[in-house]
Amino acid sequence: MLPPEREVECGCELALQRPVGFDSTGRNLRVTACLACGTVSVTESIVEEPRPHDVRCVGNVPLALPDPARAWLAGFPRVASGSHLPGSLVLLSPAARCANAGELTALERAERELQSTLTLRERFLRAGLPRVPAPRELPPVLRHFGEAWDGIQLDESTSFDELVAAMGQGWASAFARALLARRPRFEAEVAELLSSSDEQRRVVGARLIADERPTSPAILGALAAMLDGAPHSSDVQAALHAASNLREGARGLAPALLALGERIGDSDYYLLKRVTGLAERCR
Repeated sequence: MLPPEREVECGCELALQRPVGFDSTGRNLRVTACLACGTVSVTESIVEEPRPHDVRCVGNVPLALPDPARAWLAGFPRVASGSHLPGSLVLLSPAARCANAGELTALERAERELQSTLTLRERFLRAGLPRVPAPRELPPVLRHFGEAWDGIQLDESTSFDELVAAMGQGWASAFARALLARRPRFEAEVAELLSSSDEQRRVVGARLIADERPTSPAILGALAAMLDGAPHSSDVQAALHAASNLREGARGLAPALLALGERIGDSDYYLLKRVTGLAERCR
């Protein structure tokens, strides 16, 4: 077992370790690369909790992976220090090598400036990716790498229906959403999704509203119609999440929310509290 601070099976300087592909914060299973020697390791964090909410890593256990899976993962970019959220990831080439921490800091500083105007997809493409899809030997617990690879293959020529389908494919959804939001008829298409006879398409429409916050009359009308459903249905739950994220843009939904509250009555105290609170903010 490696010590808590080491995630790569090499003897190089600890400061030259960087996550591969994704920020590793909160993940027990981590893919990490050394920017000095290029070694890539997959480790599982072993933790203890001596007191409630006091979780401590006591070591990292290297996991054996089939060679095709390890080689494929090694083709993903390295994540620069200090970049955590998907939209702010600063990505370094898999081929990048640094002799010391000072060189790596300088490289990250330069890349942070160069990538400041790039989309997440453009950052991945600039840094470099495996040329082929995930091998069948990739363990299911690392499928998010395959999902991201699939999402990066989407572009402006991808059909609307393919983008909508990708919204249900884990990490591919981040790339699909960005492309959907740039379509010329985005708001009209979201309203059409909300009015679809297919439940999954309606949920995708609500997710797009929650993330992008469009507020056209057609969208608010379709959201109000979704709120007219059974209180615990997926339609209503998705619409409530979208309305919450719209904030002041959801003011036109107050009547639908009040009607939903009346239907809930005293059957679900916590749901009623959520709905009435949202209705108050929408007035």
